[in-house]
Amino acid sequence: MPDITPILALPVLVPNQAQPYVTHNGALRRLDVLVQLSVAETGAVTPPALPEEGALYALGAVPTGAWAGHPLALAAYAEGSWLFIDPQEGWRAWVRDESRLRVWDGAGWVLPPTTLDPADLDDLPGLGIATAHDATNRLAVKAAATLLSHDGAGHQLKINKAAAGETASLLFQSDWTGHAEMGLAGGTDWSVKVSPDGSAWTEALAIAAADGQLRAGAGLATGLASGGGGSGLLAGDGDRLALTPTDRAGGYQSARALYFDAAGDGIWTIEGGLQVNGPLQARSVRDGTEPLQRALRALAAAAITRTCHDWLRGVAHRAALQQLAQRATVLERQMAEQAARQAQAATAARQATARLAADAITGTCRGWLRRQARQRAAAADLGALAARLILRTSTT
Repeated sequence: MPDITPILALPVLVPNQAQPYVTHNGALRRLDVLVQLSVAETGAVTPPALPEEGALYALGAVPTGAWAGHPLALAAYAEGSWLFIDPQEGWRAWVRDESRLRVWDGAGWVLPPTTLDPADLDDLPGLGIATAHDATNRLAVKAAATLLSHDGAGHQLKINKAAAGETASLLFQSDWTGHAEMGLAGGTDWSVKVSPDGSAWTEALAIAAADGQLRAGAGLATGLASGGGGSGLLAGDGDRLALTPTDRAGGYQSARALYFDAAGDGIWTIEGGLQVNGPLQARSVRDGTEPLQRALRALAAAAITRTCHDWLRGVAHRAALQQLAQRATVLERQMAEQAARQAQAATAARQATARLAADAITGTCRGWLRRQARQRAAAADLGALAARLILRTSTT
């Protein structure tokens, strides 16, 4: 029968053993060290000058003093002396100066493996990364950024709610006070809400799930002018879409400056007159329902991308561009006609020049012939006169 146990090397009692309490107490001391193993530090090389009873260290490779000759052993101080135990692979010890658990791998005290069975990560009550989770925020992350990446293709972030009347949204906070929220809040329409204090909320924008119609719950504030006065509110009230200006004090005027009445005749109405620098073309639409829908969509899109003032200025700009295009077309036609007339005139000029040249050549030839005829006639006359003179002379 062996004198010690095979795993913890505890001394065992044998039959007829003298002083069995010595063996028994030695086994208890080893158990006292090894059960719930907790060491002051790992890699220790110098024993303390005044060790306390029960002090326990994991020694380094070259210990000194009273620890010399026991590399990498566990050193426990009990009853005025050091007890040395060689650790076995797989033993775990809590390291108090690090406040973490380490495992003996046969060569040193290392951190436990981080690989877990995937099943161990299912149905966790909560998870906190660099912070603590709670019953509401079961997943809590404290970091400069959070990355959710793809696994070879696309990636979706899904926020699901139990019923249509519940909320599935993203809440944006500043110093733990909510100021903006977007998502499905109490319905299936997508909306954006804002709040100055986290208590009073205003629906700023909503898109209907049924047909995609967009609405601005509080209207669209637009910069209509500069110099201390101009802003306005674009809003719909029932069958009307109205643009209401503000006064210079910032208060909204009761009278509508510009509105579209769908329930009436479906015509845009401007109250208070209209002043336009440049040409303006307008067309009234008699069918109020479809034009109102088109107007709502166009104005909402324009308000999202630019101010209403820019939109109205763009309408006039497009009208001016259309007139410029028409004028350019007329000018091109006139220039083409003028070029044709110039070509005809050049052809006529060339023909006239040719006729004049021909006439000049013909006149020159005629004058030369006449001179030749006169010279021949004069020569004949001189010949006849000479003959008569000769005849008279011979007669005399």
